[in-house]
Amino acid sequence: MNLTQLLTRSVILSLLLLSPMAFAQTFSFTAIPDQDASALQKRFDKVARYLSRELAIDVKYVPVKSYAAAISAFRNNQVQLAWFGGLSGVKARNLV
Repeated sequence: MNLTQLLTRSVILSLLLLSPMAFAQTFSFTAIPDQDASALQKRFDKVARYLSRELAIDVKYVPVKSYAAAISAFRNNQVQLAWFGGLSGVKARNLV
C-alpha cells in the first residue's frame, strides 16, 4: 500500500467519524515535508480533488515547511488530518 492509498483510506475513515456539522466546512489535511514541496503539492492536490468528488465535500491539502509546522497545524485545528513520521506523530499525540 503506498502513501496516497493509505492517506486516502485514513481521510475516508476520519470523515466517517466526523459529526454532520463538520461537513459544512472544508476538510483540510497535511503531510510532513519529506520530499520536494511541489511534488507533494501535486500529489496531494490529486488526493484532495478525488476525495472532494467522491465525498461531495470540500477537501484541501495544506502544505507545510517543517515537521514542527505540521504538528502546529494539527494542534491548532488548521488541519483535521496529518501524515506524520514516527517521532512527529508521538509529539503531536502528546500535544492534543
